Amino acid sequence: MFHDVVLVSHDNEDQEDKPNEIHDEVLKRVNKSGVRKSIHAITTYAIKNLKHSLRYPGSWLYWMLVPMLWLVPYAFQGRALIEGTESDFFRQFGGTGDYFSYVAIGIILFNIVDAAIWGSGNRLRWEQKSGTFEFLWMSPVSRSELLLGASLSELGWIVFVCTGQFLILNSILSWSFTIVQVLLAMLVILVTLIGLFGFSFLFASIILVFKEPGTLTELTEASLNILLPVRYPLQVLPSYIRWVGYVIPFAYGFLAFRAFTIAYNLRLGALYISLLFLLSVIMWIGGVKLFAKIEHRTRSTGQLGVY
Repeated sequence: MFHDVVLVSHDNEDQEDKPNEIHDEVLKRVNKSGVRKSIHAITTYAIKNLKHSLRYPGSWLYWMLVPMLWLVPYAFQGRALIEGTESDFFRQFGGTGDYFSYVAIGIILFNIVDAAIWGSGNRLRWEQKSGTFEFLWMSPVSRSELLLGASLSELGWIVFVCTGQFLILNSILSWSFTIVQVLLAMLVILVTLIGLFGFSFLFASIILVFKEPGTLTELTEASLNILLPVRYPLQVLPSYIRWVGYVIPFAYGFLAFRAFTIAYNLRLGALYISLLFLLSVIMWIGGVKLFAKIEHRTRSTGQLGVY
């Protein structure tokens, strides 16, 4: 009798385990399907934006070539101030005595920051002006996926532009970088993109609240041009402003890129890229949380679709 009872209890346990196994398998399939759908939504939105950007050849030719003209005044200014192309005084702060190369790399890298300001951050406003904002927000797609798609499209666009600018400058300045330097520089850009995505979420949150991004965008771009080491080292800034530049992740992207390329200081570059990664992750987490909170607030108050 005891043996029969044991057999029955084992059968009951098997029957109880089967629903759990089926439930776990269903969850796995749902998660895999959800990931595929998220990737599909992000890439579809990014491809749509890229098609729009590349549809007008005059536009991308403008952004590829005109920034090169912005460098010309700095070339003459540097020659007038240092009486040549090298300066030992500038080397103490910039890590290199080549002033023009320092500024040229800064201008190229600032395009990445500009992409976060004008592109990803303003994407929601542009959709609103186009009359497609409400349709996107009513679709069964995560808001974060839409912003990630916008950031991804801006990434593709800015890589295309920066590559062209780099090739043009390389033909003029005859830069000679080793494979190791190129790989390290690419690593810096990849880590910087983490901060780029986080900054996109922060800026998009502000756009949802203030609606009109024009003045705010101009102010942010001008401020970052001062606070980041684009055209000069941070050490020349007043002490009460300098600390602001040191807490912006993008600043360490500029420093690490130059350390790996024109200065070729691997130890200092490793320190900068570590700080870049840490601050970029913090900006990413803070940006995503702030955007979710602001987006929920604007929807609950009925101000999300207000033009």
